[in-house]
Amino acid sequence: MNEISEKLTRFADCLKRVDIVLKAATKEVLDVENHIFSTLDICGDNLKKIIKNNNSSEGKAFNRRIEEIMTEWQKAVTKWKNTLKESSKVREDLSRYGEGLIIAVFGRTNAGKSTLGNFIKGKTLIDAKFDNPWQHEDFKSENIQVIDSRSDSLQKQSKEWFAEGTVETTKEIQLFCLPGFT
Repeated sequence: MNEISEKLTRFADCLKRVDIVLKAATKEVLDVENHIFSTLDICGDNLKKIIKNNNSSEGKAFNRRIEEIMTEWQKAVTKWKNTLKESSKVREDLSRYGEGLIIAVFGRTNAGKSTLGNFIKGKTLIDAKFDNPWQHEDFKSENIQVIDSRSDSLQKQSKEWFAEGTVETTKEIQLFCLPGFT
């Protein structure tokens, strides 16, 4: 039993490391996006100041050309921002269901999908006769959440475990989150 406990502890430690790395990577991406767009905004402001202070006849022709370039540039920046907003919306939608990796388990009726989910969530490990991270609540997860495919709404259920055995669940997605994955 000691070997099983050690393997579970290593698995738990890996999940924690994955969670930390994914959160750090997400923060880095958002920081870079913010830096890029603030730099572009500063460049735009500086060009506007140049145009405003350039009133000579030669400067007016220069200003018109700069304004044309600025218009195209602003369209491109707006397009970039919209593209990033769309990808951010996807990130937001995914974060409603949890952070990190999303693992889908599907298969035939009575194939053991719910039993596997309950095992990973810790059902048999909490009362195990050997020490493991689930007994110390290192992986305390929320109750099972359900997404009804007909309404696409996330509803928290009060059940702690997946129902096991032959259960009719084809109309819904059931999920839970642990550090690093959903």
